[in-house]
Amino acid sequence: MQENHPSLFDLLLEESSPWEVLQAEQQLLAIYVLARLIANATLPHDKENDDE
Repeated sequence: MQENHPSLFDLLLEESSPWEVLQAEQQLLAIYVLARLIANATLPHDKENDDE
């Protein structure tokens, strides 16, 4: 049986301001994930490992 918890994607579709819907812990997690993605994007990439 599937739990009835909306995903972040569902919130983005249904809310005009989804950030305000998120709880503080969820906001911090989103900031952490975005910071990691940005940091990783600035690192040089090894072409031999791009297939992984």
